[in-house]
Amino acid sequence: MIRHNLLQRLDTHWLPVPASELGFEFERSRLRFGGKVHDTRIDNVITAPLGRPNCYENIGQLKSLGFVLHTCYRWDRLSMAANFHRNLLTLNDEIP
Repeated sequence: MIRHNLLQRLDTHWLPVPASELGFEFERSRLRFGGKVHDTRIDNVITAPLGRPNCYENIGQLKSLGFVLHTCYRWDRLSMAANFHRNLLTLNDEIP
């Protein structure tokens, strides 16, 4: 599992955000395919309400769980690719 840190802003400080990502790649001759899954959680998500851009409010915890699949075929100078992305977001354990 590959771990990396994203950043979130809390007041005037930048804090690490726990995130996990796992992926694979396969390539043989002219064919290539792969995929990734990810899981990210951001505590203390801040938003600016409509009509009040200078007023920020904490709306809770955002979770993102998703995956991407991709494939590509190359033939001389021509290549064809297809990608599929799926992402599930929850805000305070509810789907927004």
